[in-house]
This record gives sequence, C-alpha cells and structure tokens, in this order.
Amino acid sequence: MELLIKIVYLSDATIPSEMANSVSIINLCNAFNELGAEIHLVKPWRYKNRKINPDDIYKIYGINNKFNIVNTPYLDLSMIQNFSPDLLLRSVNYLSKRIWQKHVVNYVVNNFSPDIIHMRNNIPFALYHLRKMNKLVFLEFYDVPSKFYLDIYKKAIVGNKNLILSAITSNLADKISELFQVERKRIAISPSGVDKSKYQQTTFNKNKIRKTIMYVGNLYPDRGVNNFVLAAKNIPEHDFVVIGGNKSEADDLIKNFNLSNKNLSFIQHQSHSELSQYYAKSDILILPDTAKNVWRKLYVSPNKLFEYMAACKPIVASDLPSIKEVVTDKHSALLFTPDDPKDLTEKINKLVNNAKLSNLLSHNAFNLVDNYTWKTKAKNMLDLIKNRIK
Repeated sequence: MELLIKIVYLSDATIPSEMANSVSIINLCNAFNELGAEIHLVKPWRYKNRKINPDDIYKIYGINNKFNIVNTPYLDLSMIQNFSPDLLLRSVNYLSKRIWQKHVVNYVVNNFSPDIIHMRNNIPFALYHLRKMNKLVFLEFYDVPSKFYLDIYKKAIVGNKNLILSAITSNLADKISELFQVERKRIAISPSGVDKSKYQQTTFNKNKIRKTIMYVGNLYPDRGVNNFVLAAKNIPEHDFVVIGGNKSEADDLIKNFNLSNKNLSFIQHQSHSELSQYYAKSDILILPDTAKNVWRKLYVSPNKLFEYMAACKPIVASDLPSIKEVVTDKHSALLFTPDDPKDLTEKINKLVNNAKLSNLLSHNAFNLVDNYTWKTKAKNMLDLIKNRIK
C-alpha cells in the first residue's frame, strides 16, 4: 500500500503576487497534490489580498486540482508603511514576524499533525521553534540567509538531524554546506521548475520578416533589462517586447535611456495563467541577468528559464554559472557575455536569420524540460521524504 504523506507547506509569501516565489510555491504544492500527497499551504493573511479567496488563486495560477490553502492571522504593516518612520516600521515588522512565526508553528503542529513541514529559508524563527519541537522539516534554500539572521539559522540547522535539505543550484549547496557545517552530500540539488503542459510548442518561422524578441520578468536592475533595451536600439528592424513590471517602472526605463525607438513596447505584468499566449507570439526569448549581483550569478534558478524552454523557443541568456547548470552554449541556448549589450545584440542577430540554429536550440532545450518540471521536483522531494519516514 502506497504511503500517504501529509505535508504542510509553511510560507510567509504574499500569494498571489508578481513575485516568482509565489509561482514556485503554488505549482510545487499542486505537484505534490497531483502525486497523491496530502498538502496544506499555510500562509499569512495579507491586507492587499484581503478580497482574494483560494478559488481566485487557483484561477490566477491556472491550477485545476485544488488543494487546501489556509490564511493565518498576521499583523500586516503594509497598510501603514507610507505613514510610519522607517526605523519604527522595521522594528515593529521584525517583532510581528517573530511572533507570527512562533504562533504559526504551534498552529500547524496542533491542527495538522503533518508528517513533514516544508519551508523555504526565509522564516528562521519558525525553523528554530520546529527544531525545539523535534519536528521533521524539508528546508529548501533559494538563497544565502541574510547575515542579520545567521545566528538563529545556525542554532536551527547545525547538528539538526530532523532536516532534509535542498538547494536550487550546486553553488548554493556548496555555500550552505560551508555556512552550517553540513556534509555536502546531504544537500540535494532541486532547481525551480515549470508545468510544460501550459505552453504551446511552435516551430521557428523563418518567413516572418520582423521577428518578435521578448523578455518576460521584472524590471529590476539585476534582471539586466537595460541590456535588452539597448539591444532593441541596436536592432530596429525587429520588434522587442518587455512583459512585466508596471507602468511607472516602464516610464522610468524610457526616461533613463531616452527611448524613442518604435520597435520596443512594454506590457505590464500578466497573471501566470495568461503568459503562455505571449510566449506563443515570440520568436526569440531573452534572459539577460546581470553578473554584478552575486546572488543572480551563482545561486538563482530562474523560473523564466524553464518557462522559456517549455515554450520551445530559442533562448539567448547570460553566461552565468547558475544558468549553465541547466543549458549549454550553442546546444540548448546561446550564451552572451553578461552586462554586454553589444554581445547580446550579436547573439540575437545570429539567430534571427538562422532557422536551423534556432530550431536546434529550441528543440534541445525543450527535450531537457522533463528534468525540470514541478512534478519531477515534487517526486524527487517525496522520495527523500519517504526514505526518512518509512
């Protein structure tokens, strides 16, 4: 008889939101559910989402098989952040997070009696209380913990035998091993993922005169969107589209780069369930992350990379260690020198008139996707859990 695993995914994330972490959390919970685990997502109540119910969340993220989503009481200070001094707000926010994390651990243990609690490395006090309660935790590292919380993490992790550990890249696993005196072999590599069934697969259209070159993601500086913008200036004969961010951020980019080129357009953030239609309209997809940010250079496993691969479109991406853990230059992507818009321009030009290369890259990338689906990620995690609790 198959062992039924009861999992509580404990998160402090704002869901729904524009952030990639919310996409990851919802899709991983959905994958656990589809694989037969009993899954409960426990998260804080947020003022901005006060009118959002679970049915809205399933719709926003394109989830068909519903799982349990629970809001817990939380002092959400976002409603007063524009009216309070920064120092006071930070102090109160720190205290409220600490209180909530202790409360929510007691709530989860007393109300769900889970076999395991799954969490990311951003709620350290919850992790510490779970250690004191001798509860089994699947701790997933998405970045290096902040120095501010390092001591509490060490108290929660060093010598703790009730932990299953994973990291989204091998470089991050190496860093976690060093920080917390954990044998490297104890840390599984578990990248982000994608639900490939949500994406159409189309062949590169060599007869299309004006190609559509697309970037999907936030407009933060570390995403390298400025390099995408400069490449658009360099290639006026093709259309460049940015999907993400809001109008204010787009206006700032237009102002900062003195943009007047008619081949560049901005579309504000789209819900995850609607993105596939935009991918289908693209010809080339760009992932221009900067190398100036150590986190993005070494530790990030971008959801967008796997979405690009699932869309079966040729990819031009920054030549970063974190990216090269997944794709290979000239085989499953073209890699360009990070923060070099000239090299990005050259790589795009190399693809626009080369249908053979474009189809080779897109199909090779698509053939890798089964290794990076949410269901693959969830299955690997469930195997680790079953080995611990059987």
